[in-house]
Amino acid sequence: MQSLDSLEPLLKTIKEKEPGVVPFAMNKDYLPVLPYDYLISNLPMAVSLTSGDYKVIDVLETPEMKQALETMHKYYKAGYVSAEAATTTSLDDVQKSGKWLLDRAATTPFADNLWSTAYGYPVVSTPASESIVYNWSVMGSMQAISANSKHPEKAMEFLNLLTPTLLCATWLIPVSRTCTTRKPKTTVWKTWTSPKNYDMPTFSLGNIMLTYLNPGDPANKWDEYKAFNAAGKPAPTLGFNFDTSKVTTELASIQNVKDEFWAALMTGTVDPNTYLPKAIDKFKAAGLDKVIAEAQSQLDEWRKTNK
Repeated sequence: MQSLDSLEPLLKTIKEKEPGVVPFAMNKDYLPVLPYDYLISNLPMAVSLTSGDYKVIDVLETPEMKQALETMHKYYKAGYVSAEAATTTSLDDVQKSGKWLLDRAATTPFADNLWSTAYGYPVVSTPASESIVYNWSVMGSMQAISANSKHPEKAMEFLNLLTPTLLCATWLIPVSRTCTTRKPKTTVWKTWTSPKNYDMPTFSLGNIMLTYLNPGDPANKWDEYKAFNAAGKPAPTLGFNFDTSKVTTELASIQNVKDEFWAALMTGTVDPNTYLPKAIDKFKAAGLDKVIAEAQSQLDEWRKTNK
């Protein structure tokens, strides 16, 4: 099932037959899967993934967004979404309980094994779109040293060791009182327990392709990863960095409007037929058109420079 509307039979069944389970788990950062490349995460400036026109638009004015918000509001009224979704900051509690049917997350090959290991119960998933390489997905794998670090040289030495060697795999092994004996490289700690629910985001440290496999991972996992990465299609603005220095005042006002409307609209908490026009008007009054014009100018120049 790869569309928002197609989920309804599943959500309805869970709502009716398993009242203790949240059918559609989400927090205030939820965003429907739409064919747009956002210039700034969770703000309405975006470029179409499919049109090829590189035109920066207000995504709230698109028919795809309106339809998605109407569907979400229908789901919210039906009780498929938590009444507190628009103010929920984390899904940790519901994920630890296991009492949820579905949520939305960025995926990778064999992500099910990662999630199942982290949560302690089986998780299965289906990609909601083809593989696309966005700025945020590239920057999410970058590393940096804090400007406030007391020992930046030593930190750099550590990163230089972490990236190309098996220290990466060792670093990601959970620190726990009970671990099994080291296994061959395919699975280093097959079972372990931790009193602190230890979980390390492996993508964020070192070279992930040097890490040991999870239980259930095939031996060719990293070959599949490389194929997945190679098949990823670049988003239209991949490599483009929007310089916001000329519109900082407008962006501050836009952020205030976002705080007022965004989460409530995206989670279906409010009726888009009433609140979407209000949000569009307030975003415009806050200076969204000026921000879009500045972004368009920079994007056009970037395209010209980079051919």
